[in-house]
Amino acid sequence: VRGFQQLLKTLKAKPSDCIMLEDNLPALMTAKRLGMKTVWVNPGQRRSPFVDGHVNSVLQLPGRCGQL
Repeated sequence: VRGFQQLLKTLKAKPSDCIMLEDNLPALMTAKRLGMKTVWVNPGQRRSPFVDGHVNSVLQLPGRCGQL
């Protein structure tokens, strides 16, 4: 949590203005708790309440940004 908070402070960004793209679900859980939108990069079909979006590959991200 501290690392995320320090990064937000350094960037002068609000969590609600950020999207966390990650293949690590625990990192997404932390980002979601802080108020960020989250995108899980995972080729599987699992769902999570900590995930706002899901892509199988980062190459799919440009087509999905408008959905967040």
